[in-house]
Amino acid sequence: MCHSLTPVVQHAPRRKVMRCSCGALHVVWDSLNLSLNDEEFRDLHALAQAPDGGSLGQWHAHHSAAHVGLWYGPLGTTLSLDDWQAFAALLQAAQVPASAPSRPLYALN
Repeated sequence: MCHSLTPVVQHAPRRKVMRCSCGALHVVWDSLNLSLNDEEFRDLHALAQAPDGGSLGQWHAHHSAAHVGLWYGPLGTTLSLDDWQAFAALLQAAQVPASAPSRPLYALN
């Protein structure tokens, strides 16, 4: 269960990345809110940096002359090219470790 959110990066009130107390990364982009684990975030980050889109993990980006279609499995959204570039910049600005730090399990709630 989510109890608190720690800002990772914020470019606008509705364009930000936050780390949840549950460990998820919440990517907020206008009315879109993605709750991602670290691997999903790293895949999305890498895909957003790819110049021609493509597929990575469950993510797929399709570039056209006017917009980018972003898909995660069967769910998708469309961003203008300017929004896609700003979205990629937001993800680039978020500093997420390359892999989750290993730590012992202290307790189960």
